[in-house]
Amino acid sequence: FEIDGLVLKVNRFEQRERLGSTAKSPRWMIAYKFEKYEATTRLNEIQVQVGKTGAITPVAILEPVELAGTKVSRASLHNADEIQRKDVRPGDVVVVEKAGKIIPHIVRVEKHRRKGKLPKGRGLGMACSHYVSGASKPVHWTGEPHATVNLKLDFDGSIVLLTGAPEIGQGSSTALAQLAAEVLGVDLSRIRVVAGDSEISPKDNGAYSSRITVIVGNAVVEAAGKLRRLLAEAAAREFGIRPEDVEIDGEMFRAGKQDQGLSFEEVVIAAVKEAGTITVKGNYSTPLEAQGGKKYRGATVGSTVAYSYAALVVEVEVDAPVAEEAEPTAAPVLVPGERPILAGEEQAVTSPQAQEPEPGIAAIPPEEGILTSQPEPTAEQIREGEELLAQRESGEEEMPAFPEEEEEVGPVEVEIEEAVAEPAEEAEPAPAAAAPEPVVTYEPVRLTNIYIQAGAFVQFDNANRLRAKLSPLGRVRVTPVKLGEQEMFRVRLGPVATVEEADQLLERLIGTGYTDARLIVVE
Repeated sequence: FEIDGLVLKVNRFEQRERLGSTAKSPRWMIAYKFEKYEATTRLNEIQVQVGKTGAITPVAILEPVELAGTKVSRASLHNADEIQRKDVRPGDVVVVEKAGKIIPHIVRVEKHRRKGKLPKGRGLGMACSHYVSGASKPVHWTGEPHATVNLKLDFDGSIVLLTGAPEIGQGSSTALAQLAAEVLGVDLSRIRVVAGDSEISPKDNGAYSSRITVIVGNAVVEAAGKLRRLLAEAAAREFGIRPEDVEIDGEMFRAGKQDQGLSFEEVVIAAVKEAGTITVKGNYSTPLEAQGGKKYRGATVGSTVAYSYAALVVEVEVDAPVAEEAEPTAAPVLVPGERPILAGEEQAVTSPQAQEPEPGIAAIPPEEGILTSQPEPTAEQIREGEELLAQRESGEEEMPAFPEEEEEVGPVEVEIEEAVAEPAEEAEPAPAAAAPEPVVTYEPVRLTNIYIQAGAFVQFDNANRLRAKLSPLGRVRVTPVKLGEQEMFRVRLGPVATVEEADQLLERLIGTGYTDARLIVVE
């Protein structure tokens, strides 16, 4: 019979007297009630009953469900107000409870399981698997068993499982120990597995094709069955009965239900006292019909002796703040102090989020900045850009020359040489003019602050890879910059001598696929 609780008492009377009692109950006794019995089922329909007094009572007709030892198929809904309060509808999945283990009633409706679209933040996921469980075809053709296992029983009741099947982190030794313990009916702590020791363990074919649990496991089952029969025979000799009449209940051996029985340790002593330590062997080979014939000979796996199947459906609920945090945030590429130009005309635009061409690069943190907008290149422009880049790499096309240094340099002495005009053919020679005196002037040479930024990266390695790709186009530098707490690495070409040359280079970059490239001026 099922019970709904327990009453716990102190056994010894002298301890009861010392504990005494309160005005309501004794201190040496306490009642413990189990948790309420609940079950989930489907509400098929709502019927209405009319009582002798004319009272109308709605009744829920349920799919039969086991609850507290009885089958429940009906539950009272009390009245219309209760139906409205709980929002009970036909077809709902409901939770039913027995009040006082007697009267069933609906506790709540699982509204999220109603047919149709799930509420925001909830979703269903399903996964199925179908996998082989061991290759049937042997990796050798000697005719020996596909798996061999030894079980050794000693005087202290310990059992050693010897196998050549290697434990490589897949849990095979645990699975083999569990199989042996289940067949023998003993605690798992009695089993010790020695795996992969070629000096003392029988040979095994190895860990491949998920074979150990099925193929080596069957060898364990055979060996454990042999050891169980030996123990039953030893107990039968002690009882003076036939081995098949011995009742084995876990680690207890009895001659009948009323017999006090012998413990596992006592039966072990009876089994080993004459012959000493007991060793049994178990073998297993896959059935010939599962091996698929000789057409699989030499194949890596071939057919399998068994398949494993699994299916899992889960319902997941995600907190709203988590979903909001997962949204990507836009961030500009430039930092304060940089401004874009386009053919001499400035234009402020909103920056799209910078996308890195290499994987694993985080989004750039937001900073104020302005960029020029560039139209998407046409197919013709891309083709021309690819041709120009190919010419550049082959040395047929000259790119704009870049100055070697960014810093301003001091005055440079420039010598103006005398120019001599070539006489035209069939023309009278002109009178020679007096040669001017050589003139030496000093002019400051300044580098421009016009650059083309090809990208910005969180990882230096990604920035350096892009620098290497763009190096055939001219001077490329990787410079670090701090944006808040985040360090970034910018890839820039330049400085470029003029705006016109910069526009040409930018067009080539965009045409060859670097659509995020921007023309900037560092102030």
